[in-house]
Amino acid sequence: ICVDGICDCTTGYEGDDCGTKMADKFVASYTSTDDCTTAPYDVTITASSTTVDKILIGTFGKNGCSGSWPTVEATVNGMDVTIASQSFCAGQFTVSGTGSINASKTTITINYNTTDVGTGGTLSCQAILVKK
Repeated sequence: ICVDGICDCTTGYEGDDCGTKMADKFVASYTSTDDCTTAPYDVTITASSTTVDKILIGTFGKNGCSGSWPTVEATVNGMDVTIASQSFCAGQFTVSGTGSINASKTTITINYNTTDVGTGGTLSCQAILVKK
C-alpha cells in the first residue's frame, strides 16, 4: 500500500512499488573466509521456496558433519539476516547468528555461534562471504 509516495510493503518485499523481494539481493554464489575454519570455502545462497523472507545458506561454516554443514535457514529484513537457532548433525550442534550485506550487495558479514549440545561448548565466529 502506497500513500503520498511512501509504501508500506508486505513482509519480505521492498522498493518503490513493493515489487522487489528482499531476499533476492542475497541470492548468489560466494567465497567465504571464516575465522573458525582454516581455508576459504564456497557458499551458495538460494531463496526459500516456501517463505518470501527466508534464504537458504548452503555449506555455511564448513565445519560440521561429514566436513560440511547442512543448509542453514536465515530470515531477511532489509539489508540484515538473522539465523535463528537451529540444530544440525542429528541434534549434536546448534547454530545461530546475525549479519548484513553491504551497500553494493557484494559482501555479507555474518557473526554466528555454534554450540556442541553434549558439552555446552560454544564457538563465536565471523564469516565474510564475497560474491563470486
